[in-house]
Order: sequence, then C-alpha cells, then structure tokens
Amino acid sequence: MSRFQKVAERLASYGLDAMMITSEPNRLYAAQFHSTAGAALVTREKSYFFTDSRYMEAARKQITGAELQQNTTDVTLNDLTNRVIRSHGIKKLGFEDQYATVAEFNRWKEKLACEELVPASGLLTELRAVKDEEEIKCLISAQRIAEKALQDVLAFIKPGVTEREISAYLQYRMLCHGAEKMSFEPIVVSGANGSMPHGVPSGKKVFLRILNSRCRQTGLLFWRPWAVFWPGTGGASLYRRPMELRRWRPPY
Repeated sequence: MSRFQKVAERLASYGLDAMMITSEPNRLYAAQFHSTAGAALVTREKSYFFTDSRYMEAARKQITGAELQQNTTDVTLNDLTNRVIRSHGIKKLGFEDQYATVAEFNRWKEKLACEELVPASGLLTELRAVKDEEEIKCLISAQRIAEKALQDVLAFIKPGVTEREISAYLQYRMLCHGAEKMSFEPIVVSGANGSMPHGVPSGKKVFLRILNSRCRQTGLLFWRPWAVFWPGTGGASLYRRPMELRRWRPPY
C-alpha cells in the first residue's frame, strides 16, 4: 500500500473529504520524492502531486500512486487545487496547521473553493509515528553509515588536527558511505569549547574531543550520540556515551 493510500484511508476518521499536504517533510513522506516546492492533494478516490517544471522529469520517474500536474505562473497551486476540489466535490479540506503560516491560511481561505479548511496535522503525525518496513531499513542503513564514519574519524584524529578539519572529514566519510546529506552541521568541539552542546567547529587544534553528528538516508534522520575521543598514549582512543561522561574523568 502506498503512503498516499494510507493517508486516504484515514480521511473518514478525521471527517475530511481530502488532505492538502504542503510542507516539505510531509510531501517527502507521502510521495517518497524530495522537492523544495509543490503540494500533494489526497482525496478518498485519488491522489495528486503538484510541482513546477524543475521537478517534473524526476517526479515522473519516482512518484507512483498519484497523478502529476505542473503548476506555472499562469496556473498556480491554488488553481490546480481548485480543479480537484470541484471535480471531487470536496467540502472539508484538511491542511497542515503545524506548518502553515497565518498568511498561507488566509490566502487559502480566500482562494480555495472548499467550504471548510480543517486543521489536520495529526493525521500525518500519527502515520509517521509508526515506521514501515522500508523506513526501518533506512534507519538501520543510516546508523551503519554513522558507525563507519565514526571509525574513519577515529583513525583520522591526531594531535594538531583542527575541529573544522575533523568536521569536514566526518561529513566526507558519511557521504562516501552513502548518506544523502547531513541533517545539520556536525558539532565538533574540543577543550573549553566542549561545554557548548551546539558549538560550531573552529580552527582550534584538538585535545579533548566532543563530536555529535546526524546523517540523512532516504529522508530519515539518524542521530549519532555524542562521543569523546581522548588521544592517549600508544595511540589509544576512548569514546563514551553522554550518560557515561558524567562519571568519566580524563586520564591525567
């Protein structure tokens, strides 16, 4: 069953005729296709995916279970949405209240032909809370990527290497092992900088190392717990989980 179908199955329980999906993360979830612009519209009978010319070729190859339509400067997303609203007789249209701005809501209220806009972010939140088999595989894959990159970084760290250099190498190795991109800039800080949970890597040369990273695999995020590396004698390095750090003291 496609994710569009999963959304359609829940419409009745929310009292909706259709669900409008406009946020980037939820479009990615429903269509399993990444785009920075567009919208998905799921009715009880059929699903639609709207996007512009930049994504149409890739969307045709990757999206299944939905009719693709292209928005332009002359035919806007609201125009395409209204065509579906009228053809399916949609009265109650769900929207993502957790993502929509006040300006977007007011514009939809003015432009869309449905009788009622219904806040319905919970429909997608509930679906996404339970991972399907494919998502679980992606999470495992992302974890394995982070583990391999960690081992690469352990071998890379040596006296005189800077925080920025370690951060750059970590990102490079995660990409080499198959990550799509970073979820955020890796947190690689050392010494006095280590007190900053969201510190920014600098040109500081390292001694005590704190590292926090996340990578993305097929749209899913995997968080690598903090690790502390202690370049000790004989080339040995230690790394600890956050809770262990509370009880651990440097070996000096």
